[in-house]
Amino acid sequence: MTIEETINYFELKTRSVITFLYSWLTNEGEPLGYILGVFHVMIVIAIVNLVIISHTIYRSIWLKILAFFSVFAIWIQHVTLKVCILTVAEKKLTQNESPYFTIFNDILGFDGEIFSNYLVIFEFGILCGLSLEFINILFEALYYLLG
Repeated sequence: MTIEETINYFELKTRSVITFLYSWLTNEGEPLGYILGVFHVMIVIAIVNLVIISHTIYRSIWLKILAFFSVFAIWIQHVTLKVCILTVAEKKLTQNESPYFTIFNDILGFDGEIFSNYLVIFEFGILCGLSLEFINILFEALYYLLG
């Protein structure tokens, strides 16, 4: 399976899920694209909150592992496919630019397409930090077991 086929497969499945979930509301592509754009923003906010909460309020190891694998799944998608599946689905639904970038521009005041170029580097930095934390936890456990 090529990268294009993989992108098209997951994009089609994403559009099918959104169309199925919101067929009671509308069948038009543009409103569904904006609904998906809002979900895209909510997913980003949820994962950022997951990382913050797993390191401040509820420091359980299982929550840190969940945060790590959530960021890793998004990062690996961005690296291997060189695109975000949700953004592609939003563009196909609206037949225009991605609503995620429009929402991003309205909230933060700068172009989301420019920021998306740096996003993979930012995600990699978070993964490095989370990996170093797991190494620290492992060595602390070994220290207490052996020492």
